[in-house]
Amino acid sequence: MIPQPTLRTGLSPVLLIHGDDDRNVPFQQTTDLVEKLCAQSVAFEELIIPDEIHDLLRWSETCGAHLARQMAQGLAQRAHENPKSIHKLHLFLL
Repeated sequence: MIPQPTLRTGLSPVLLIHGDDDRNVPFQQTTDLVEKLCAQSVAFEELIIPDEIHDLLRWSETCGAHLARQMAQGLAQRAHENPKSIHKLHLFLL
């Protein structure tokens, strides 16, 4: 079991990236974290990579950096729309 981050109201946007074939971190932890983020009204983006393992080897070799950059830009746009509630970006690689 991987420790879960402490969630609080006003948390900066979160980017979740998880391979659905991860054998180190149970996929259920991502779904649990999404439920907690929703309950706290925390903005988030998620990228679930089919047939990917914990190390994201296939993903990183193909398009990982580009997709992560695109998702981070989406979160940055949200921050721009509501700058008082956004202080930094949290990135969780599960």
